[in-house]
Parts: sequence; structure tokens; C-alpha cells
Amino acid sequence: MRIIVHNIFNICFSAKDLLEYRNAIIVFSDGEINAGIQEPGKLVHYVREKIRNMSFGLDDSQNQWVTISVIATGNDVSETIYLLSKICSSEAFYHLDMESNNVNFDMYLPILMRKTAVVWNVSLLAETLNGARLINEECTQDCKIRLRYTVKGMERTKKAFFFYDMQASSKKHVGLTISMDNVCDDTSTEIANIRVSYTSFSGKRKCTTRIIQTEDLQMEDEKKKQKIIEKNLMMDARTVSVIALQNAADNVRSGNIAASTADLKEGGSEVQKLCEKYGAMASTSEDVKLNINLYATSLMKNMENLLKAVQGITGDDNTNKNRQWAKMKTVSSAIEREVPTVSETVSNSNLLCPLPDIRDVSSPQTRQQIGNIYTQRGVRDSVFLENLNTILEKQQEKPVTMIFESEDSDSD
Repeated sequence: MRIIVHNIFNICFSAKDLLEYRNAIIVFSDGEINAGIQEPGKLVHYVREKIRNMSFGLDDSQNQWVTISVIATGNDVSETIYLLSKICSSEAFYHLDMESNNVNFDMYLPILMRKTAVVWNVSLLAETLNGARLINEECTQDCKIRLRYTVKGMERTKKAFFFYDMQASSKKHVGLTISMDNVCDDTSTEIANIRVSYTSFSGKRKCTTRIIQTEDLQMEDEKKKQKIIEKNLMMDARTVSVIALQNAADNVRSGNIAASTADLKEGGSEVQKLCEKYGAMASTSEDVKLNINLYATSLMKNMENLLKAVQGITGDDNTNKNRQWAKMKTVSSAIEREVPTVSETVSNSNLLCPLPDIRDVSSPQTRQQIGNIYTQRGVRDSVFLENLNTILEKQQEKPVTMIFESEDSDSD
């Protein structure tokens, strides 16, 4: 890995180069680390520091300029391999079943995620103002980055998040809970400054800023209020599910099957309670109530599937224990980050972690290659496939490559 990082670095001569390139490392591994640094925390810290030290002085919101995708193929995946994927990328962990019918698609997924990225090196900095304070434990924790030179209490006024890239039609939800106890009642009071910086598809660095005022929190628009209720359910249900899955994974690997089973049951029960709570709040919108129920049911379905698998573990079957640990980590990372992982792993993946939309991918060759993979029997649907039959009908007399071409696409 050190050689790969240095090779990327050798073609870059300034911070501008690092921000404008889509830099990626894809690691295929049997899941075990047999040499070098093997302690999880030390290895991840070593890799991040190596990357940070090559960043030409970029600030803390931008200096992790290369994403590391990890595809593990074995049944004895180490915690270190998982953490490398979790901390050095903003995508899901990939645990590949070599007996799957979709191995070709699954092995191509990290490349697909890079090729369908429309923005990258995305940093989000949130800073509270005029007495407003962040409630740290109720804010999004994933993809959060450490700000250097912080002082005690800064976590209550400033938070930063980093996403290596974002794919076409994808969404990232970052939750911030703000205490208003020390904010005056004036509706024009500014309570937060949100700054998002990113590299666009054209390669240019862009920045947008939004000032949040007290009046923005007043939900007089009923339709907007109902949609916020739906988003809050999604955030809370995701958080509860991920905690349950992570706890269950740790317990199944340690051999405590009973505790792992209890974690999954409790997680499903908590999601059900959230569904009922937010469903009651959304009483004026049948569409929102339906969306809330569908989202919560999808999460519970995944925990139910994993519960059945855990209950099937017998005796000292360490191979199955490790397999279920890796599967839980895979599912939890895909749900938490709202990004796809290997096929046939996440139930209702189109809702929880959809595939990218490839209609706007720049290269016709890439679009054709990805399109062929998407349309293989058994591979999940995507936004792209919703209109595929219509497109095929219109293009019957033309070569297949024309299906994916668009006149205003940029070239790779």
C-alpha cells in the first residue's frame, strides 16, 4: 500500500492536483494481515498519517485525498481490514461470497462507485453561532473528521465531515442536533453556518455556504414539516439499526450467540417503536406514513435475516461465526452510509443503499460496461433501469452503445 500511495503522490505536484484527481486504491484481500502492522488502530493511524503528510498543507477537511476500497473474500476477515475500509473511505465494506452468481458485478462495484462519482473531496463544516450549541451524542458520528488544534468544548460549536466522493443521484444525510437554550427569541438570529466544499465533475473546486436562522426552524409549512418527520425517522432508525448490528457482530465473533440474538431482536423492536412514534407524528400525510413504514420495515427485514443466520450457528463453528460477523459489518456499513455493497446482502437495497444512476456518467464505454453489468439476471435494479425498456425500444435500430450516449457529457 505504501508503494501505491507514493505512486499516486508522484504524479501530483500541488494541493490542486490532489483535489482535482479522483484518487483511489482498491484492495483485494482474504481478510487476514500476516505481516507488518497488524493492530487495527495503529495501522489505520499509520495509513491516514501517510496520506495526510502528502497533502501539500491541505486543511483538515480536505487532506484525506485518496479513498481506499477493501474487498474481502475470506471467512476470517480481520477487524483491521474492516476498519481500513470504514475509516479510509466513505463507502460500504465489501465482503464477497465467491460462490455468488454476481461475482463479476460485485468485484466491479468499487470501480463503478469511482466512475459514477459526480463530486469528490466533499467536506462539510458546521459551526454554531450566537449561543447555539451542538449536542454531540445526537449528531451524526460516521464520516466525522477530527479538527486539529481543537480546544475543550469545541465539539459543541464546530463539527466537520468528509466524503471522499458522491455518486450520481446519491444522497448523504448528516444530522445535527442543536440546543437553543442560550439563543435569543429573535427570528433573525443566526444560529449556524454550514459550509460545503467539493470538487465538481469538471474538476473545479467549489464552495457553498448556508446561514441557518432561528426562523428556518419554524415549521409553519405543513408539507415541509411532514418531510422532516420522515427524514428524522430515517436518521434515528439508521442509528438504532447500526448500533444493534455492530453489537451483534462483536458478540457473534466472541461466540456469545445468545447476546448477538438479543441485540438483533432489541434492534428490531426499537425500530418498530420509532416507526410507530414517527408514524403518529405524520398523521396528516399518508404518503409520509407509508414511506416511514416501508423504511422501518426494510431495516427490520435485514435484522430478521441476520437473526435467522445467527440462530443457525452451532457449537464451535468459527467459520460461520466469522462469516456472519463480516456480513453484519457489511450490512451495517451500507445502511449507515447509504451506499451499495455486494449484491444479495442487503434486503430492499434499492431503498436503503441504492446503486448509482449511470445515465450521466461521462464515458460512453464506461456506461456500456456498467449497463451490461446492471442488466445481468439477478443483479439489483437501479434508477437507471426504470427507463431502460423505454430506451431500448427507442434504440432498436441503433448499436447498443448509443443507449448510453449523451451529447453534453464530459469526457473522462
